[in-house]
Amino acid sequence: MTKSPAVVDSLSPDSQPGADDAHSMAVNIIRSQPADASLDDILRALGFHRVIERGLADAAAGRLMSQETFRRKLRRWLG
Repeated sequence: MTKSPAVVDSLSPDSQPGADDAHSMAVNIIRSQPADASLDDILRALGFHRVIERGLADAAAGRLMSQETFRRKLRRWLG
């Protein structure tokens, strides 16, 4: 499966969708999938969109860490 540019293009750092917006966004993501997309492909696209949306919201709210901090944490997690 390739990541649809429509999924990435629909993201906005300021967006925190309400119920109607979330429904419209989900419908648009589903419609952007190829006709032969499996349910797993569609769920993956929806999940991808949500993870990116949350990351952009975190960044906009200043919840960031430096690359060096991330590397230290990753080394600890991986052992």
